[in-house]
Amino acid sequence: MSRMSKKDQILEASLDIIASDGIPGVTYDRLATVTGLSKSGLIYHFPSRHDLLVGLHEFTAARWEKKIIDHAGGKTADELTERERYRAMLVTMSEHEPVTELLVTLHARTHEDFARPWVEVEDRWLPDVHTPSTDKNLVAATVLASGLWAHDHIYVKPLAPENRKVVVEKLLELLEI
Repeated sequence: MSRMSKKDQILEASLDIIASDGIPGVTYDRLATVTGLSKSGLIYHFPSRHDLLVGLHEFTAARWEKKIIDHAGGKTADELTERERYRAMLVTMSEHEPVTELLVTLHARTHEDFARPWVEVEDRWLPDVHTPSTDKNLVAATVLASGLWAHDHIYVKPLAPENRKVVVEKLLELLEI
């Protein structure tokens, strides 16, 4: 079993802090306390808080893409057909994720540096929902899958697993897969 790098340890600790205190809670002081690393050790990996947050977005977006690749049978986006890519993405988005994932994703919109890794993953895996000529079923499936992904963090009562399965089946029908 490989050891986690210090950089990954810092980023994992950042996610734990976000789970309890949100993005504002991610500070060098707090990370030093949680990780046991010195502030200078943290600054070595992330010279500024901005660099830390960029790293956090890159780390989280890469983890998201790994989940998508796992659902695609280990294949990358360029190894799949368009519909196979969308199916892998849709199934990934149907999974219930910790609220931390949602908070980090929402935070990406606050700066172009934070958004970049997410846009890169989206461009590889999602249809272009900004183009009117995009297949309407693909647009519907993508938007509905996003809603499914966020559902349990928006509403107090989570979606029953059986109902989640039905929604996924309906979304897959939109993809004709």
